[in-house]
Amino acid sequence: MIVCPGCGARNEPSARVCEWCARPFVVERHQLVVPWLAPASIGAIVLLATGTIIAAIVGARVTSGRDTPPEPTGISVEAPDEAATSEPAAVFTATAAASPEADEFVRIANTGGSGAFLRREPRPAAAGVVAHRDGTILRVVGPNATVDGRVWREVEDAQGNRGWTPREFVVPSERGF
Repeated sequence: MIVCPGCGARNEPSARVCEWCARPFVVERHQLVVPWLAPASIGAIVLLATGTIIAAIVGARVTSGRDTPPEPTGISVEAPDEAATSEPAAVFTATAAASPEADEFVRIANTGGSGAFLRREPRPAAAGVVAHRDGTILRVVGPNATVDGRVWREVEDAQGNRGWTPREFVVPSERGF
């Protein structure tokens, strides 16, 4: 027995409309089926995710500071205007360069697990080029520089990023890249 949802009348189980109010019991719904919609949506999501990942990688490589900093050979770095900057003028001097015949490799160490930055200039407040974990192998590419009593090493990573890191954060490495 079917009870009409409109008037509450009882009808035979085979009835398609209410005998009392003529309300239809079976509503035929026509659903639009698009067989390509689900695969196309998944494909669009995959393409969007891939494009986002590629853009992030390219953006990271562009902003990773692949520019090489100027080579310091007895250069004095001075603040142009004492009032314009809060940092005191730093003077660094270059020491003997590494032997050109053999590459010298070092690895990041002694950071307590926090890693070390390669910086654009040999000073703590200089812009960072890239950060590396402990154990990362670097190649020494220039002479040491002493700034405010701290010795800095000019190094390059396997990706070609060049910068300065404090000598206390690198130790000699038996192997290279």
